[in-house]
Amino acid sequence: MPPASLRTICLDRTYEQLRERFWKSCTPNPFSNLPTVLVDGLMKLTQSHDEDDPPEISDVILLLTSGRLTCLNLCPFDLEVEIDLILRKKNGRGCSSSQNLCSLSEDLVYKMISWNPHLKELHLKIRPNIEVFRKCRKLRILRFYNQLEKFPFHNLRKFHSDFPIDLSVLSCLRDLEVLYVPDMDTDTIVKVLDISPKIISLGLVDSLDAMEEIFLRPLTESSLNFDADSHFQLRRCVW
Repeated sequence: MPPASLRTICLDRTYEQLRERFWKSCTPNPFSNLPTVLVDGLMKLTQSHDEDDPPEISDVILLLTSGRLTCLNLCPFDLEVEIDLILRKKNGRGCSSSQNLCSLSEDLVYKMISWNPHLKELHLKIRPNIEVFRKCRKLRILRFYNQLEKFPFHNLRKFHSDFPIDLSVLSCLRDLEVLYVPDMDTDTIVKVLDISPKIISLGLVDSLDAMEEIFLRPLTESSLNFDADSHFQLRRCVW
């Protein structure tokens, strides 16, 4: 195995210092003027944690508030558990209901996305207020994932497969190339392609029926958002 590069060593050490709160009292944010590639590299290290030692938002809050992230993957974080622990420390008790905990998690995700206007890639297990994506005009990859939500105040595990999304938001995302929403049905896929015909991937959903439906529509009824000489860009299809 080749030795780690100097860049990798520096990123690892900086990440360790972030977790140790080395820059906790620094103002302004010392990461606000770093190149985006370095801030993204530091944030990517959160994915190296195993399930028994998940990263915490407090570990990387300076990265999240730097405004320099272009890629944000919040899947490694257990936001519900973190929020519940914060409430326990602050109020002496955890969140009163799973609905409140979910709402607080969505609000936190909304804030983290709002802090980073240069995002090009976003991976989420929790769906925030969809309006926040209107601020992400540079977004190229948007992926939602199903998850097992674990609420610390009981043993219930609930599988979330419902990810409603206001498709009109897609019209603001001119650079969007990849969109994955779990369990999209044919009608939803048709609407997505109507609004964003330049998408190249819809993830692990079968788009064949939707393509057939669009192809069979009379041309006069087509509301496709591109010129007649244009065509779909889908290249990664599950058929």
